[in-house]
Amino acid sequence: MDMNLSARCALVLFLLAFVDLKIVSATDKPGVCPRRRWGMGICAELCSNDSDCPNDEKCCHNGCGHVCIAPYTGKPGVCPRRRWGIGICAELCSNDSDCPNDEKCCYNGCGHVCIAPYTGKPGVCPRRRWGIGICAELCSNDSDCPNDEKCCYNGCGHVCIAPYTDKPGVCPRRRWGAGICAELCSNDSDCPNDEKCCHNGCGHDCFAPTQ
Repeated sequence: MDMNLSARCALVLFLLAFVDLKIVSATDKPGVCPRRRWGMGICAELCSNDSDCPNDEKCCHNGCGHVCIAPYTGKPGVCPRRRWGIGICAELCSNDSDCPNDEKCCYNGCGHVCIAPYTGKPGVCPRRRWGIGICAELCSNDSDCPNDEKCCYNGCGHVCIAPYTDKPGVCPRRRWGAGICAELCSNDSDCPNDEKCCHNGCGHDCFAPTQ
């Protein structure tokens, strides 16, 4: 029994003499690893945990090995509404930190690309006329439109339209009965000079405001 114990102790001492035991406490850094792109990265184990990485980088799986990568950080704002169809089928970014300035990493229907975040302009879209407009997605948000125009739904698609603006004055008191049952205007900006878009009992038409 003593001989067996002595042999075991000798074996342990022999192994310790040639093996450098490195005990590393695994400490996780704040944040999460960025979403991995399609395919694989370097097939090497360049880190084993976050403490092996400099600064705030994290030890992340790249599809084949582990490497140090900056953690995912989200930028303010939201991705613009996606147009119909699909965009470039490529992973050009994995998170917002891959994008310049204030752009965000957004899904385009097939891959991920850097896109300026949605920014709303002041004002509201004009009231939609009866029927439908052009069935096309000519804008996805207000930032796609020039000047102060807004990206508005036209009944079938989205187009750039001047925002609703009220002219001074009030609509004249409506006479008995109904006028032309047609939508000849949708807001004051559709009317010439100082006329206002007023309800005529059945539709909307341009009238001179009351003094």
